[in-house]
Amino acid sequence: MIKDSVFLISGGLSGLGRGAAERLLKEGASVSICDLKFAHNDDKLRSFQDKVLFFQVDVTSEKEIRNAIDLTKRKFDVRTP
Repeated sequence: MIKDSVFLISGGLSGLGRGAAERLLKEGASVSICDLKFAHNDDKLRSFQDKVLFFQVDVTSEKEIRNAIDLTKRKFDVRTP
């Protein structure tokens, strides 16, 4: 079930990552998008307002990824066992 689920996508501003992010958002999911680029002018994705977060992240940096995961969990109230 996609609706009301939370996803974190790397490379989410272009190509397959962007396609996945758009589809998940349209299906009612919350999505955190991590990319080296910054999404300062992406009106289409920003139109999902409270369902999308953007992170400028280098996925080779464990610290940056951990920060994105932690903020995603807080924003979307994700509880893990």
